This record gives sequence, C-alpha cells and structure tokens, in this order.
Amino acid sequence: MAFVFYHKFMWLKSRLRQAERERQLAQQDNRLFKQEFGDKINSLQLEVEELSRQRSHLELELKRERERWSQSHQHSQETRRSTKNWLRQDGKLKSQEENPKLKQPLREENSILPHKYGGNQLSWFS
Repeated sequence: MAFVFYHKFMWLKSRLRQAERERQLAQQDNRLFKQEFGDKINSLQLEVEELSRQRSHLELELKRERERWSQSHQHSQETRRSTKNWLRQDGKLKSQEENPKLKQPLREENSILPHKYGGNQLSWFS
C-alpha cells in the first residue's frame, strides 16, 4: 500500500510541477502580450481621443453652419416676403395711377364716337 501512495504522491508532484510550468508560461505570455500590444493599445487610445476631439470640433462647426444657414434662410424669406409685399403695393399704386389713364382715353373715345340724333347716325365719312 505504501508503494501505491508513493506512486500517487509522485504523480501528483509531477502534475503540480507541470501546472506550475504552465502557469509560469502563461504569465510570461501575458507579459509578452502586454509588451507587444501595450504600446499599440496606448497609441490607439491616443488616436481615439484625438478623433473624439476632432468630432467635437466638427459637430460644433456643423452647429454654427446650421445656425448661419437658418439665419440666412430666414433673412431670405423675409426679403422675399417684403419684396412680394412691395410689388403688390407697387402694383396697386400703379393700378390706381393707371386706372384714371385707362378711363380717360375711353371717355375721349366715347366723346369722339358718332352719336345718334333722332335715329340718324352721324358718320365720320359722310
């Protein structure tokens, strides 16, 4: 029985050494990974930070540009409305100015046209 325990003990001791070697190799691999990719990770983190700053800057620029466009668009709409109002008012004024002129030639034409006197028409050509 002592023989069985001894072999089992030796087998467990061997397994323990193997597990310890595997642990050490895993730690070494982990250190190598950190060395290899640590700089890359730091570099990528810096790049992400820079891109975030650029994004914030561009978003601010976009916001300002939208505000400028909106103000310009509003100004354009106001100008268009005031121009239409001015043209309407100007058109009304012109119509008012032109109406007497239009009526005047009609009155003159009516005064020149031959009149009926006692059922006889006067003719220009007679």
